[in-house]
Amino acid sequence: MEEKVRIDFERSLGVLAQSLQRSEQNALYFLLGVLARNFASISNKPSRQFFELFNKLIDSKARRDDLMGIAADDSSAIYDPEDLLNQTIDKIKQQ
Repeated sequence: MEEKVRIDFERSLGVLAQSLQRSEQNALYFLLGVLARNFASISNKPSRQFFELFNKLIDSKARRDDLMGIAADDSSAIYDPEDLLNQTIDKIKQQ
């Protein structure tokens, strides 16, 4: 089991590093975008760690944007907060 976790972690970091080399984005924005784009499929297999990570990244982005004076509306390029809220509500209703 531990070996599988290490392999998955290695692959994840490898994909992250390769994607960032081709992009102007920083790691926070890239990872937040990946999680947001895949929210529907990931949330079909509930994981406390996924939601904790997602919440931490959203919070980190909000703090970073606040420090840099970036308006909240500029988040739309990375994720749509209203859409994520609606998806979350739908998942809660299903349960």
